[in-house]
Amino acid sequence: MVETGRRAQLSNFKHTNRKILDIERCEREKDGFVTVFPFHSFLFGIIYIKIWFLVQIEKTPQRFFKTFF
Repeated sequence: MVETGRRAQLSNFKHTNRKILDIERCEREKDGFVTVFPFHSFLFGIIYIKIWFLVQIEKTPQRFFKTFF
């Protein structure tokens, strides 16, 4: 049976509305990943630099202090 009139319009509206909500949900999921990923990479970068400096200090303490002080 083919729907006509208000029922067809309402059905199309619900279908279109569902598509829009799906698109918005996908956008939110992508935004969540995008905001979390740079924070983690920044955090790992800070930890890497801190460990690198500690290793350099242990290797050559005299040269390190002459360079910076």
